Amino acid sequence: MYYFCTYFDSNYLDKGLALYHSLCSWNQPFTLWILCLDDIVYTNLIEMQLPFVTPIALSIFEWEDPELLKAKRNRTLIEYYFTITPVLISKILEDNPSIDILTYLDADLYFYAPIKPVYEELKHGSVLIVKHNFSKSIEYLEKYGKYNVGLVAFRRNKNGLTCLNWWKERCLEWCYDWLDDDKFADQKYLDDWPERFAGVIVCQNNGVGVAPWNLEDYAGQPIIMYHFHGVKRLSKRIWDIDVSEYTDKKVSGKLVKDIYLPYLEELTKTAVPHAQIRKAPKIKNYLKKLFYGDYLLV
Repeated sequence: MYYFCTYFDSNYLDKGLALYHSLCSWNQPFTLWILCLDDIVYTNLIEMQLPFVTPIALSIFEWEDPELLKAKRNRTLIEYYFTITPVLISKILEDNPSIDILTYLDADLYFYAPIKPVYEELKHGSVLIVKHNFSKSIEYLEKYGKYNVGLVAFRRNKNGLTCLNWWKERCLEWCYDWLDDDKFADQKYLDDWPERFAGVIVCQNNGVGVAPWNLEDYAGQPIIMYHFHGVKRLSKRIWDIDVSEYTDKKVSGKLVKDIYLPYLEELTKTAVPHAQIRKAPKIKNYLKKLFYGDYLLV
């Protein structure tokens, strides 16, 4: 049995459902806790009654954590969402003592293979984290964090809980969307975990952390999980995959066919009436994105 958790609002409902369907395809049996960041998500999930899913209402989640509500008053919405990450993981472990390993997943992840090799890397370790593996041309982005919070796993033992509680306390203290020395959102806190805490395992599987920021170095290795950061729906059939922010190279036709098109088709199937349709960017940005292959017609 795998145990996962995530959170998202109605703008990410289609992505969250796509993540769920990919887990159903590759990683059963599992339990997925979803913190619903607005009433639209909670209402939809309750009505859908999805197998393996436990929806959590934000109002109840907040009511049970006064420290979180206190933090909410002094940060923006996205900063508040960042703050929630370790709080959610901690709360689920606290309420479910039978869980051995709990893995947090960003809602814009999608699985193309079983997650089992990731757990095999963790073995008897306590925490598993994944490098950004930034392409050489954008290595400067590492100042915002060596590791990506998109997938983080914690084992219920002394080392795992010590690390998680430290992260939770730090995020409640400071979790803002700007770089401040050794801090950035919930992410840069991970930088020194391998040295700070015992039992931290850095995932070595290159098929786990594939994302727009390392596509330049992608060598065709089997992908377990892809991070679809920045994907936006511009119209009923046009999608912006937003890779030109990270690379001057076009996305290969094979990657479009094998990775992006299946995901965009899944998003189309899981779209709900509340899904937000964003306006197209200004013409100069449109031409740039068109040149780099950012826009796909599905």
